[in-house]
Amino acid sequence: MLVVAPLSRKMVNLLKTWTFNFLEKLNLNHQTIVIGLSGGPDSVALLHLLNVYQKDFNYTLIAAHLDHQWRANSGQDALFCENLCSELGIKLVTGKGNDFKLEQPYNGSQEELGRNLRRAFLEQVVQNYHAKYIMLAHHLDDQIETFLIRLIRGTSLSGLGCMQEHNEPYLRPLLNFTKDQILNYLTQHNLNYVIDQTNDSPVYLRNRIRKLVPELENIDPRFKNNFASSLTKIQEANSFINKLVLEKLNQININHNLELNLFKSLDFFLQKEILLHWLYAHQVKFAISESLIDEILRFLLSPRGGKHQINPDFAISKKQNLAQIIK
Repeated sequence: MLVVAPLSRKMVNLLKTWTFNFLEKLNLNHQTIVIGLSGGPDSVALLHLLNVYQKDFNYTLIAAHLDHQWRANSGQDALFCENLCSELGIKLVTGKGNDFKLEQPYNGSQEELGRNLRRAFLEQVVQNYHAKYIMLAHHLDDQIETFLIRLIRGTSLSGLGCMQEHNEPYLRPLLNFTKDQILNYLTQHNLNYVIDQTNDSPVYLRNRIRKLVPELENIDPRFKNNFASSLTKIQEANSFINKLVLEKLNQININHNLELNLFKSLDFFLQKEILLHWLYAHQVKFAISESLIDEILRFLLSPRGGKHQINPDFAISKKQNLAQIIK
């Protein structure tokens, strides 16, 4: 197990109280909740917390473990999860990475492929068991790493908002807590967990970023608190922008057609955001890139009509200052 600096029992109680309050705000009576369980410290802590409050809120808890089969010993993680769930009396559903074929394009990184496979697996479990929510154990350190990765690779303001506590069906109750606080909870409750050895591999950008965080804390011990505060402000700004975008989209979306004269009168930033929302609303599958969005905008803003192919399944047709998505 990892070595964790001693933290007060008060923090453990805060984690429990926060989780209780988080669950209390949800309508969980007679609902089924799926938790993504890797066997690592974060998901084991969340599983334990959700199990503690299962009777208080009268929900059914199902753990879901996906074996990507990328490590020779990955089967040992699945076995650990089986034993843990057996001890707690929680149903465990397991899957393997090669059971899923992904429709959603990805950027070619193994990390993103892993996320997409987990998402496909978890959503299948939700469908099979008629569950309402998927609980994930992401925490504040994950947020910091995600922010820095996106900053390095380049992203939108929305991308800098990172993960949300509520993004149904996905819920993340631990986002306000650090890794050390979670490890302390595990220590206080004598809970075992497994460690993915690839977490130390420099092959993955996230692992290299993780080593930077202690240096940032050395520069200013308030780093994590200040980061959390700044991230909240970014998320609030994104929330305001999304409301504005939806209002504008409703104004220029006439019978599922985009009114281009009104669209052209908007600020360029709003045009891009409205375009993304419009594509999402029609469930167009595409890999987001600046070049693709600029390409579609040039087509929409040009005086000529015609058709623009987005991918093999979707196109945009433009006629008489109206644009529509056709399948």
